[in-house]
Amino acid sequence: MTSPSVIDTNVLKYFFDEMLSDKEDKFSIAVRAVMSKGAVAIDDEGQARQEYLDCCKPSSVGLSLDDWVVLQLNNGAFRVFQMDKSARNELRKLGLPNKDHKWVFIAKGSSADLIVSEDIDLFDPKSKKSTEKVKAKIKRNSSGPVAKYLKKKHGITVCCCDGALCFVSSE
Repeated sequence: MTSPSVIDTNVLKYFFDEMLSDKEDKFSIAVRAVMSKGAVAIDDEGQARQEYLDCCKPSSVGLSLDDWVVLQLNNGAFRVFQMDKSARNELRKLGLPNKDHKWVFIAKGSSADLIVSEDIDLFDPKSKKSTEKVKAKIKRNSSGPVAKYLKKKHGITVCCCDGALCFVSSE
């Protein structure tokens, strides 16, 4: 079995927006590539699903992101895992906001090797107020203390959509 991946809310929301507007752009391409690699992991406590739901309501088109996630759960493209919260103290020391801990907990609990995110917090929370150019470089290089810690200590690569395509194609 291939390793699962974690897709955070910002990426999934942009993917869903592209899907609903029949656009094939970077989020659609990246999410489809990640899903072809293996299951997308979500947590047994419902935190990921709740955040997905909160970011995309109300549904104005009849299909909500949550409906789509349920379809993916039913067809096995998404799988539920128990979260592993053992890295909580280290994540706090690195400055990762508590609301973003779930992505790491899901990745650890599912033995995922990839977290796809466009959120600078999962790379370098201290760069939140940096210019877009600086943030883009950090994300493009999967650098920053959180991303480096996850790679070194847990074998989890944190990358943006463009990096996810490279990650999946290198497997």
